[in-house]
Amino acid sequence: MASFTKADPGQGLNQPILTQETIQLELAKLEKSIQQATNTTQLLKLLNQIDSKNHQIDNVLHQFISRQSVEHRSAVRSLEISRVELSNTLNHSRSLKKITEDASQLSSKITEKVRLLDAERSQIQTTKDYVENVKVLKTEVHKAHDAIEHQDWLSASRSISIIKRLPEGLISDEFVQFIVPTSDLDEMPETLLKSWIEELNTIFIKEFNLAAESKDTQRLTYFFQLFPLIGKSEDGLNCYSKFICGIISKQSRSILMNVQGKPDVRPDYYSQILFQLYQTIADMIHQHSRIIRRYYGSQVMDLILTAVQEECDLQSSLIFDTFRDSREIDRIIHDIKNYGYPILINSIYRAQENDEVQRDDGNLISLAQVANLVVEMSSMMNHWAMYCKFFVVTWNEAIQTEDKTQAIYPKPLLTSTFTGKIRQILTKDFDTLCTFAVRRTLEKSYLMENIPELTPQLSLCVKYLGMVSKNIHKSTNQSLLSLIPEDPPVSSMIDDVLMSLNMIMLHALSSGEFTTIKSMISNMKRLIETDFLNILKKKLEENQPRANTVLLNSATIRNIQTLQQPNTFYQGSQTGSSANLNGSRSGTPDMMGGSYFVKIPIIFRETC
Repeated sequence: MASFTKADPGQGLNQPILTQETIQLELAKLEKSIQQATNTTQLLKLLNQIDSKNHQIDNVLHQFISRQSVEHRSAVRSLEISRVELSNTLNHSRSLKKITEDASQLSSKITEKVRLLDAERSQIQTTKDYVENVKVLKTEVHKAHDAIEHQDWLSASRSISIIKRLPEGLISDEFVQFIVPTSDLDEMPETLLKSWIEELNTIFIKEFNLAAESKDTQRLTYFFQLFPLIGKSEDGLNCYSKFICGIISKQSRSILMNVQGKPDVRPDYYSQILFQLYQTIADMIHQHSRIIRRYYGSQVMDLILTAVQEECDLQSSLIFDTFRDSREIDRIIHDIKNYGYPILINSIYRAQENDEVQRDDGNLISLAQVANLVVEMSSMMNHWAMYCKFFVVTWNEAIQTEDKTQAIYPKPLLTSTFTGKIRQILTKDFDTLCTFAVRRTLEKSYLMENIPELTPQLSLCVKYLGMVSKNIHKSTNQSLLSLIPEDPPVSSMIDDVLMSLNMIMLHALSSGEFTTIKSMISNMKRLIETDFLNILKKKLEENQPRANTVLLNSATIRNIQTLQQPNTFYQGSQTGSSANLNGSRSGTPDMMGGSYFVKIPIIFRETC
């Protein structure tokens, strides 16, 4: 809304005097006055008012225009001043832009010069390295030549190793072929190096083998470290593998040669041979692994272990075959398989008509011999299991797998021939011998078993029943324990069989073969359920009362108790006392003062 102000000299403030609404209101009043004017005087008066208002508005407009003109000129002056300042700033920015452009051009020139200097420096360094390598090549060639003439194999090998480490292609460079050959060495360096390597390799192999034959460990180590220097690490490892395998083979064969023709070999001899073989291998690998890692690196240990394992398989199989031939395992297994266990079969399933069936066959293999074989086979499997664990640990340390928590089972053990013999031959023979030992022990124990007469023990039962019937409320287990004799009738067959089972299971567990352990547990369970329990039952059934014995019935028992305890009287009725087909009998005496029933077992009393 438009407004007009007028300066007030007294207050120095601009106060509004007219507004658009005021002017419109005044105009409306004048228009109304014109319409209401009726004479000339009113019109003149109205005209004077209009002139006064017009003059007043003109003054206000003049003042407003003046003030706006002043403000406009002030704003123009401010803009002029700002333009001058911006002009100066623009000039400065133009100067700075020129400076930065000059600096950029200068930096580009400097960068280009630096690049040129770097390229020149790189070329100079390459040339310097090339010259130094050529110098080193020439020096080492002459050193190697002099060392070979003086048979200084270590110096010659080191010089060749330095030459082989020079940049590839240097030895066949045209400049090298021009500058290195001299009057003393007119051949090209490449040709010299090849001939020297072949010559030294032949010498090192020969000297290594001579040192191995003379067991000169110092010279062995000396020549063993030279192979990788001339780039013949594979030949050095082959020589070392043959050396180790030769020691293993020689030791094993010498022991076996001493055994031949000696029948009085101790029972655990072949298992001890295996143990010594594996101990020798473990000691050599442990002692020599540090030298191998020092000169050849740890990545070649798997090659050594593979070669050693092949020789170990060969010697283990040879010892195992010798063991089978010396102990006549095939004949023993054949005799065992053909043995039908007639004592067990006839005792359990057939009626014994005469005593000829019960006689033992003295031509059978003795249990002592079978026990020795079981112990020796168990020791063999145990030694092999321990060696396999050692081999697995050594193999995983050699290959240095990233996953330390998961061990890798070596391929040489998976493809081992001796492992196949263990699982296909030895475990089966061990199972056959163990089963025979238990069943044969059961037969012998059955023949030697003599269960004592049970009649005195049954009489004690009658005596105990009399004590109980006298005072049932005061009867305790102590009463029965006081009647037990010092030497109770116990079957020795139980002790014999349990002792045999215990020894067999101990040897099966010590073998370390899980298949053997599982098979033995199954076999022992079957033998206990089928043979042992049945033959024990048969033996107890054979213990019949002697001739001239009378079965004690309830009446006889009461007579005995009446004689022993005269103050005790029995009243009641006896129910159904009769002997059944299997000889059992029951009585139910009713005591005075209450119903008390006692079941009497099979009781016999020997007549005088």
